[in-house]
Amino acid sequence: MAIWSTEIKELERLYESLKGQLPDLDKELGRLVKADDENMILLYSRRCLEVIITDVCECELKRERGTEPLKGIIDKLHKEKKIPAHIVSSMYGLNELSTYGTHPKDFDPEQVKPVINNLLIIAKWYQKYKEYRQSSAIQDGGANISEEVVSKKEQDKKSVTTKKRPNKRIKNRVLVAVLTIIGLISVILIYINFFAKGKVNYSTSEEILNKAIRFYDFRNQWENYYGKVHLTTVTAEDKYPVNQIIEIQTKENYYKCSTILADGVEVRGIQDGKFFKGTDSIIYKGNEQIKEDERLDIQFYRGHHYMHFGSLMELKNSDLILEKRVKTIKFQGFNCLTLVFRNDTSKMRNVYFKRVDKITVYINPQDYSIRGYRETGAYNFYAVCSGLLSINGIKMPKCKTYFNNADDSFRWVDLFTTAE
Repeated sequence: MAIWSTEIKELERLYESLKGQLPDLDKELGRLVKADDENMILLYSRRCLEVIITDVCECELKRERGTEPLKGIIDKLHKEKKIPAHIVSSMYGLNELSTYGTHPKDFDPEQVKPVINNLLIIAKWYQKYKEYRQSSAIQDGGANISEEVVSKKEQDKKSVTTKKRPNKRIKNRVLVAVLTIIGLISVILIYINFFAKGKVNYSTSEEILNKAIRFYDFRNQWENYYGKVHLTTVTAEDKYPVNQIIEIQTKENYYKCSTILADGVEVRGIQDGKFFKGTDSIIYKGNEQIKEDERLDIQFYRGHHYMHFGSLMELKNSDLILEKRVKTIKFQGFNCLTLVFRNDTSKMRNVYFKRVDKITVYINPQDYSIRGYRETGAYNFYAVCSGLLSINGIKMPKCKTYFNNADDSFRWVDLFTTAE
């Protein structure tokens, strides 16, 4: 059985639900779900993306795609905020990885899984996008019909000059009634809006943080948790993606990162309080054998990778100061609750958080999941989180896309899948 069989089955279900609705996409999806070769899966996944991007380009940018590369179109759609940021991140990931199916390059078959997962995210969004546009078109058509009816009535009024004008008192009564109704509706809306916001104020930042932690770690496992995940990273600068296997054990403070290279595997980490590094065949252990700057680098990535598995738990256990005030602000078009963590450099011991001035986490008030977070200080980026992946009972985002705070430009995307 292929390692991506679970993802293909979900794609088949989506294909059945789309049949007859989107002919161009139907055609490519039909070929994709029948493909049994990894190269063909990558190829047809890319063709599905091309169908979607070409259509969205015509609808949103009001022009044909022509021969412009997919990345250029995605960049424009993102810059003009025509599609949600989490969909953009999946498009970037799919576009980068699927090139292995169209060019004679070596790749890891594990990379097929994030390609299919990203296509599922994009296709589901595209289905809703098309439904929305169709419903909007119907409403616009209804508006035009209404305008024609009004116009016809005006002509009838002009032709019937002998018609008696309505009584002035009746007009005044109707006007008063309409104004009264408008006033009542306004009062109701203000009342609802006031009390909806009031609910947020009843919860402290610590209470919201604990609710959000329960969403990701319902069984309270983090203090003694083992996790292993496959991470694919695509950056704006690098030509090829980076593939890593991340392994952690929180109770023992164990950390191992295995970077998959063309000629082997490079490993580094911390075990029993000691650093180690090397290849899959030669490992150097002990702090005295590893330079200080390399040890700091390992500590930094240990913090960064632990944040992938349990960002909220790590923030709570850090020496960062959680602000009491909780605001409701817009992030990526959604109303979010904000949890703000500030750094006190005199107390901070964690190497990763030492470089941070402030971290703002954007919480979905509906289920207390993370929509994204923003870091200021040495990093100065914000991350958009999408999808969910469960690893040994703890949930984590399936995809994180990072952008510069200053100009919203793309920096890199992290895609997470289960590690065999």
